[in-house]
Amino acid sequence: MKTFTRTEALAEAVTKDPEGFAKWVAALRSGKYEQIQRKMTVPGKEETCGCCLHILQLAHGLEGKASILPSEEEPSSARWPDVARGQISTLAGFDVSRDTVVRVVEEDGHWRMRATFSGLNDKYDLNFDQIADIIEGKVVTL
Repeated sequence: MKTFTRTEALAEAVTKDPEGFAKWVAALRSGKYEQIQRKMTVPGKEETCGCCLHILQLAHGLEGKASILPSEEEPSSARWPDVARGQISTLAGFDVSRDTVVRVVEEDGHWRMRATFSGLNDKYDLNFDQIADIIEGKVVTL
């Protein structure tokens, strides 16, 4: 069992820009988007498909080809942080692509790891509702 709790840095950023984070949470919870891992989005499905960070772009009106940059390993996909330049990479001074958003606590009660948004989406396979819960300050347990 793992427990995910929001960091103080994320809590502070949410307090500084509640509207910016609320837009993202609403988009994550909307049911409009198919969640994918290890890619920002899929070409041709940019408006309906993406990782949690691509949904941030869509929530703030930055949808479209500007957020699609190919990687060398997978020319048809885009990866974070390649797409952060010129797009939203911070909310209220919080670097959504690199800053730690949660502490991961193991069964023994000790926290062992920290994770970024991309880690929640890709490594831990949290769904959009769980990621939204963390942004809102709820504890998520798997």
